[in-house]
Amino acid sequence: MKSRAANFFVYLGLATALAGAAYWAGYIHGGNTASAAATNKKNTSTGASITVVAANKTAIAESLAGLLAGPVHPDADSLDRWAKSLSLQECLDNVKQLQGLPAGLPRDDLLAALVDAWAKKDPKGLLTDAGGIIAPKLREKGVESALQYLARASPKDALDWVSQNADNASNADVARRMAEAVGGYATVDPQGALNAVLALSDGTPNDRQVQTKAIEGLADSMARQGRFTDAIALFNQLPANKLQNDGLSALVDTWAQVAPQNAASYIATVQDAGLVNDLGQSLTDVWANTDPAAAAKWALQMDLQTAAGGANSGNNNNTDPLISNVIDSWAKHDLNTAGEFLNQLPPSPTKDAAIVSFVSRAAQDDPAAALKWVATVSDKKLQATAFMQAAKQWTRQDPAAFNQFMNTTTALTDAQKQAVANALQKKAGN
Repeated sequence: MKSRAANFFVYLGLATALAGAAYWAGYIHGGNTASAAATNKKNTSTGASITVVAANKTAIAESLAGLLAGPVHPDADSLDRWAKSLSLQECLDNVKQLQGLPAGLPRDDLLAALVDAWAKKDPKGLLTDAGGIIAPKLREKGVESALQYLARASPKDALDWVSQNADNASNADVARRMAEAVGGYATVDPQGALNAVLALSDGTPNDRQVQTKAIEGLADSMARQGRFTDAIALFNQLPANKLQNDGLSALVDTWAQVAPQNAASYIATVQDAGLVNDLGQSLTDVWANTDPAAAAKWALQMDLQTAAGGANSGNNNNTDPLISNVIDSWAKHDLNTAGEFLNQLPPSPTKDAAIVSFVSRAAQDDPAAALKWVATVSDKKLQATAFMQAAKQWTRQDPAAFNQFMNTTTALTDAQKQAVANALQKKAGN
C-alpha cells in the first residue's frame, strides 16, 4: 500500500505546478517562496514545532508532502495568520490546489483557514462561488462566515441572500445563516439587527426556528462585544414572550462564562419567576462547571426566595429548582463534595428536589448507598421517584443484590414492594 506521502505525489504531478505548496511553504519561511529560491536561504517555521527547510520548489513540495503525511500539523493560529497574509487571488489559488489533494489533516485545516480568509476578503464573491467548495461542511462554514462579514458592510445584501437561497437549503442551514447575518449586523447596528429579527415571519415551527436562532445570533454577537447591559436594554423592548426569553437566555449563556456573578446579579432583578428560572438554568448550566459551590449557594438563595413568596415568586409551579440543576452537574464531577453540601442544608422542599438529582447521579456509582439518601427525602412523591431511580440502576448493575435487598428490607411495606416490582416490570417491558 502506498504511503500518504506517495499518494500526495500522485495528486501532485509535477512539483513545480503546485502553487498551493509554494504559498504555504512561503508562509512557513516567513517570506515569498520565489525569494527563498532565489537567495537559496534556509528558513524555519515557528508554528506547531514544524520545521520546513527548502531552497527550491521541489524541496518545498517534498516538505509539504511530509507535512501532509506526518502526525504534526500547524496550529490554528498559525494557519489563520498565514491565510490572512495572502492576497485574495492567492487564497483562491490555494483553495483550488488543495481541493485536489487527499482529504485529511492538515489539508482540511489549511482549507478551513483559507475559506475563512476568503470570506473576510470578499464575502460577496464567496457567496457567489460557494458551489466550488467541494467539502459540504467547509462550504457551509464559509457561507456563514461570509454572511457575517457581509452583514457588517451591507446588512440588506446579507439578509437578502439568506432569503433568496432559502429554498435550496435545509431549515437548519437557513437558521444558522440568518443567525450569522444578524450577528454581523449587530456589530454595527444592534437596533437594526433586532428590527431584522422582528421582521422575520414566525407563522410556522420552521419560521420560529429561524427567528429563535436569529435572536440567539444577536445575543451572541452582543455578548462577544461585552455589551451585556446594552443587550438587556435592547431585549427589554420586546414583549415578555418566548423570543425575549430566548435572547436573554443566550446572552446569559455567554455572560456566565466571563462574569457569572454579574449575570447572577442581573437575574436577581428580574420580576417574572418563569424568566428567572429560565435564565437561572442557563447560568447554572455553565457556572456549575466552573465554581459549583458558588453556583449552589446562589441557586439555593434564589430557590428559597421563590419558595418564600418574594418579589420573584410569581407562578413558578412548573419549574425545577435551580439547586437541582447545580447538584446534577456538580455530582457528575465531584459526588462527595456535592453530598457534603447537601448534608449541610436543613430539610426543605428545595433540598428534597436537590436530593432527587443527587440520587440520580449517585446511583450510577453505588445504588445501594444512594438508597440511604432516599430515606432523607420528606416529600413522599419525590421519595418514590428517587427510590425508583436507584432501584433501576441497581437492577441493571447487580439484580441479585437488589432482589436480596427487596426480600429482606423492612423499610418498605408489602404493597410498596409490589408497586416497585410492577414498575420495574413495566420498565423492562417498554
